[in-house]
Amino acid sequence: MAGWEPTAAAGSPPDAAASYADNAGTATHVLRLSVALEQAAAQGPGFAAAALQERLRVLAEEANAVRGRPALTLTSWTELHPEIGHVLSGAATWQVDEHLAFDASFSVAPEFGGRLTAGFRRALWPPAPRDLAEEERALTTAIVRRRADDEAFDAALDVIRAFYALRDAQFGVLVAEQALSVASLRAAIAEDRFAAGELGLAEWQAAQRAQRQAQFDVRAARTAHRQAAERLARLMAAAGQPAAGGQVLLDGSFQELVDDLPWPAVQAAVEHVLAEGEDALGGRFLANDTAYLEAVRAELEQALAAADAERATRVNWQAVIEYTLPFGSSDAGGGSFAPGSAAGGSGAGGGSSPSSGTGPGSGLEADPNPGPGAGSNFGSGTGTTSTGPLLSPAGRGELAVYLVAALDLSGAGRVRHQQAQTSLELARLRTEQARHAALDAGLAAVRTAENAAFALELANEAVEQAQDTMALVQRRTVLGFAPPLELEEARLELLRARRDAARAEAELHLAWLELARRLGIAPRWP
Repeated sequence: MAGWEPTAAAGSPPDAAASYADNAGTATHVLRLSVALEQAAAQGPGFAAAALQERLRVLAEEANAVRGRPALTLTSWTELHPEIGHVLSGAATWQVDEHLAFDASFSVAPEFGGRLTAGFRRALWPPAPRDLAEEERALTTAIVRRRADDEAFDAALDVIRAFYALRDAQFGVLVAEQALSVASLRAAIAEDRFAAGELGLAEWQAAQRAQRQAQFDVRAARTAHRQAAERLARLMAAAGQPAAGGQVLLDGSFQELVDDLPWPAVQAAVEHVLAEGEDALGGRFLANDTAYLEAVRAELEQALAAADAERATRVNWQAVIEYTLPFGSSDAGGGSFAPGSAAGGSGAGGGSSPSSGTGPGSGLEADPNPGPGAGSNFGSGTGTTSTGPLLSPAGRGELAVYLVAALDLSGAGRVRHQQAQTSLELARLRTEQARHAALDAGLAAVRTAENAAFALELANEAVEQAQDTMALVQRRTVLGFAPPLELEEARLELLRARRDAARAEAELHLAWLELARRLGIAPRWP
């Protein structure tokens, strides 16, 4: 979706930076999410893989573009035994469409001369399912494009998740340190009360155990913070190279993490699409679900296979036209060249050919029945051959026209047809299952976003309540009505509320992104 340039996002809950300045007094470095994405896009491993996937998509489109072009080959080889001889040959094949193909070949030997053969074949009946083939190719291109988009989307999503994980880890350190402060005060109070006989030994020991656990929690939180920083640094850096500013992430210091992506614009784009009708939403969910598209392509492939198998059980008619032009020494007596040349064909293959040199069974012509079981076909060919000048200096040019019919009498084609039909029914069932799964996943993404929005509202209310409680306890402390422990407990509750609000905000943003993916709203990452 256009217009996702990074700008300051309004309405975000208090982030970690304010808590660091208020509670820890730690000097912080600024790290913006847009900058992290820019650096990851420039040299991160995830985006490098996405770039390669995009390159594969471009190459696939180029391959489709050249698929219908003529294929040219040129071969030069030398015979060493029983005598030395050199032959130069070439061939051109052009599959114009599913029904029409053109072939040409030549072979030249200095001692024999050469021969040029050209011809084309056209399938007459039964027709091939051209629409299915075109639909399958178009869907394959769409799937390759979808994979490239998903690769880039996932690379950016990994950076965003790592950014939020680092923010949560920094909150975790603050919460653990504040919890240790509270546990230490409680242990000190328990010790005084135990000495005064106001508290039993078990209560005092429980307070001491809680203090030791809080000390361990601080260490675990700092370890989690460093791991989160290392994770983000790896995503921002090229393999084996330090990220720009990566040392700042890895030195263990806190960061001022600024989430500056335009989330209100993302929300507006998602809500605009959600306002469409249910049918339109269902179409979007299906069009952007790779698993469903793969299932549809598999069904199309099975439909093509079933159509080929069905054609193989019927009489296949094909028209063949060939023109052969000898030149050089071969005009005087002909002769076959070494294996692989185009000059020595024979009229084999079940066809009845008036010519012994060319015909439907020559090396120029493919199997007249392209379907399964072609090797078991009984072929019948009728045609005519005309020999005359036809541009040949020696008057040896030859034109042949054939009508070829092929029918499979083995019975294997019928079995293969039944197998293909059963596979097609299975593919259709799997497509329907994938359809339901895609629709369910899309609706689940909608519900997840709705629940995340409600959770953020509750978390923000909890922050406001904790702030009000903190202000009240501060006034009570000034007036001497509240002990220091109560103030520390109120500060701990406020930190926890802020952490929960930041988590809820991150979950909502990630839910929007997942829903945007399923709706086909493509963000432009920085």
